Amino acid sequence: MSVLTAYVDETGNHDLEVEKAGASNLFICVAVLVDEQQHISVDAAVRELSKKYFSGGEIKSSSIGGNHDRRLRVLAPLADMDFGYYALLVGKARVERDSGLQYKRSFYKYLTRMLYRRLCTGVTRLNIVADEHGGKAFMDSCGPYLKRKGLPSLFTTFSHCFANSADEPLIQLADLIAGSLAYVFDPDKRGAHSQKIYEILRPKQIGIGGWPLSPVTEPRNSHEDEQDWDEFIRASCINRVLAFEHEHEDSENEDRQMQVAVLRHLLFLKEYGENDRGDAIYADSLISHLESQSFPKLNRQSFSSRVIGPLRDAGLVLAGSNDGYRLAMGTRDIRLYLDHDWAIIKPMLHRLKTAREVIRMATSNRVDILTLPEYASLRCLVRTFEDQQLADVGTIEKPAEGFE
Repeated sequence: MSVLTAYVDETGNHDLEVEKAGASNLFICVAVLVDEQQHISVDAAVRELSKKYFSGGEIKSSSIGGNHDRRLRVLAPLADMDFGYYALLVGKARVERDSGLQYKRSFYKYLTRMLYRRLCTGVTRLNIVADEHGGKAFMDSCGPYLKRKGLPSLFTTFSHCFANSADEPLIQLADLIAGSLAYVFDPDKRGAHSQKIYEILRPKQIGIGGWPLSPVTEPRNSHEDEQDWDEFIRASCINRVLAFEHEHEDSENEDRQMQVAVLRHLLFLKEYGENDRGDAIYADSLISHLESQSFPKLNRQSFSSRVIGPLRDAGLVLAGSNDGYRLAMGTRDIRLYLDHDWAIIKPMLHRLKTAREVIRMATSNRVDILTLPEYASLRCLVRTFEDQQLADVGTIEKPAEGFE
């Protein structure tokens, strides 16, 4: 198995007081991922990019700034380069200002560890080459810090080092992508250009994650309008997601790792979805997302039984519809979830009701396939379903809620 190398750089700063002048809204880490076979061609292509647009000097997103036409021209050649990237977006406004992350070294170490842990999923041989920052003391302490946190034990082979971005073209590529993603996701930089930038970058995207989603206090709600419950439902669902991730993110079970990976992806889409269906994703796309992170290729049945089913069993409400899967975090999402399930359950109940009638009719009502004790719940469901059908046509009053 070839060695995978991640070239890491970031944009933004560690200042958590985002309202201050010069403080970024987002801190974005990007890892450009290549194997041994890809490295030579990508390195050569980035050097050509430098010659064409930067007079052979260092490629820096900051030198492009808000010149969006130039940025699009610089990004266009990436389509022909053979690499992938993973990005981590940190919403600094959600980070506790009094936490240890207010300190620069702690901030960088913590997020470095988080990024590397996400990169390690499904990978057995990984080298990290990160841009130099924080001074020699910081860089010297980073390796021991990772070892104390147990990160290298996740790999058969693991190495980590720092490099000067001026000497390493693929770190420059990570800088270019990180800075460009800021013009896609940062509210202060987002605009008409954002969609075009993301259309170029997205085909190279192996994964993208957002952090943090802090536990949310569930508000009191005395309103009867179901839409007034959206804030309460969202808080409850986010806290359940965070609890599941916290419980299983270190699991060695492959199914649990896939469930956490899918949950993170759905959560990211919920936070940063581009439109009404931007937070929904088809099963095939989720399967490809897992495969891109070195998990085994699943068919739809395996994906449903090993990933989606266990997440739902754990209390995560995943709405499924023609648009795909989405995390349910409001009454609209819950209705999508119910509509999808009802579209499956209703025909099944109708067929069961019909089969029961056929057998009872054929045996002059001497055999009822639902009389056995183990089918008592089914019998109640069919009877309620039958009463509801009659109520819908005005034949009888609507049945009382619940089973008989």
